This record gives sequence, C-alpha cells and structure tokens, in this order.
Amino acid sequence: MRKYKRSFLILSVLLIVGISIFSGIKYLYTGRDLPQIKRSGYLRVVFERDPWGAMPVGDSLIGFQYELAKAFADSLGLRLKVRFERTDHRRNRILALIDGKCDLVADYIPRTSGCPEKLLLSAPLALARQMLLQPSGKGKTNRQSELANDTLYLPEGSHYSMRIQHLSEELALPVHSVELEGKSAEDVAALISEGKIAYGVCNEIEARRLLRKYPKLDASLPLGFEQEYCWGLHANSVLLMEQLNSFLKDMVDSKTYWSIYKKYL
Repeated sequence: MRKYKRSFLILSVLLIVGISIFSGIKYLYTGRDLPQIKRSGYLRVVFERDPWGAMPVGDSLIGFQYELAKAFADSLGLRLKVRFERTDHRRNRILALIDGKCDLVADYIPRTSGCPEKLLLSAPLALARQMLLQPSGKGKTNRQSELANDTLYLPEGSHYSMRIQHLSEELALPVHSVELEGKSAEDVAALISEGKIAYGVCNEIEARRLLRKYPKLDASLPLGFEQEYCWGLHANSVLLMEQLNSFLKDMVDSKTYWSIYKKYL
C-alpha cells in the first residue's frame, strides 16, 4: 500500500512538472510569424471599435485602421480575421497580442520606453504631439505651467500618464492624471464638452477628428514633443514585421493612404 502511494505521489509530481514545462513552451511560442500565418491563410488583427479603428456597418466593416490592415493582408494574399476585445482599450488589445490571440494590433501605439518587452513596434504610421483637450473660449489654459495642481483625465489604458508625470517633474509641481474606466478618447471629449471634467489628453491626429464632432473644444496646447505612432506585433513575429515595414514604407506617403485618411478624419 505504501509502495502504491509513493508511486502515485511520484507520478503526480512528474505530471505537474510536465504540465508546467508544456505551458511554458506554449507561452514562449504563442506569437505566430509569417510562415505560420501564410500556412493558415489568414492574418488576425485586433482593432478599436470605432470609425478610426474598425466598426461594423450592416454586413461589412469600415474604419481607417481596418482599410490599411485589409490592404496589408491583401498584399500577402491573406484573409483578414478581425478581432475586438470585450473591454475596448489599448492595454487589452496589446495583451491579446502578447497572449497569442492575434498577430497584429492595428492601433496608434506611441513609441515609448514603457512598451512591454514582448511587443514589437512597426515603422511609424504617423508623427504627432500629445495635446491638452479643454473647453475653448475665454479662460482656457494657454501654458503648461497653468496645469499645476490640476487633474487631466485619460481614457482607460492610456499611454499618456507617463508624459503627465514628466510634466509634473518639469514644473516641480504636481499635475495629476486619472484613467477613466471603460472610457475612450471620444468619451473623454464628450465629458469635457458636457462640462463634467475640465481637461483631457489626446494626440494631434485624434484631436483633428474630435474637434470636428465637438467644435466647442480646444486642442491647441501641446504637452510634449512629437512621438512616433506605430502598429504592434508579437516579439516573435520578426519576419511579419519586415513585411509590414516594407508595406508601410510604400503606403504611408502614397495617395491611397491620404485618401483613406481624409475619409475618416
């Protein structure tokens, strides 16, 4: 009986170790690269659910990032498999990529030192500064120094909190930031327009789009220098990134790119 129990215990330990090793290997290779993607016949891309990312309209999809990603998939002879995260913010889209649930994050991700290790960033699709979003008219803030002791509200999963922290250090006075759970950049703009919050942050590209919808807002005060905005790939997808960078090099300065851009601006 003791011998049986001892054998069972050893077998259980070996099983647990084996599962742990297998899980580790699986996690290590979750990112697909170009050969595996081509064999599957499709490219898995995650988007933000809005007209700037991708959005269902009837039986089809529209969106700035969607049209670019579709053109990239077409250039590789692949079908485009679209994914939306249930909680729609950038952090979840990047986690979906790192966990191997998609091959590409088609979203404007700023190139910063705070990017996850398992994330590769493509060649830039745009250069833009971070801007203060606020009500227009008399009494609007015209200098960064006037933000001391104030609070700036950000979409959930925003990358702007690092810049606000640096601004606080530059001013030697506190500038606070709060991420609004479940809110997008457009939600933040709506809250400012309704007078529920005073300040938000967006990049120049988002600002052009938001000011068309909320003309009483202002986004003229820059909070930092120009940043590169890129798409995200898994760290193991090196060959896919080479193809994507080659595609973007030709696409970003083309008439096609700017025609798509103006459609959704």
